[in-house]
Amino acid sequence: MDTAALAATLVGMQSAQTAQQMSIVALKQAATMQQNVVDLLSQGVEAGKALLPDGVGTVVDRSA
Repeated sequence: MDTAALAATLVGMQSAQTAQQMSIVALKQAATMQQNVVDLLSQGVEAGKALLPDGVGTVVDRSA
């Protein structure tokens, strides 16, 4: 293998490695964004719960 072919192979390998690293960064960013959405929704659910006295809403009246 001559020097030019070897250099071209190394450049190609470096390019593939860079592309793979960028994909990993993009996946990590997407996961972080999804977790932020989940946290935001969880906060909304907690804030939206009715403030009821203890015991209210725990027993189902089957005769109603």
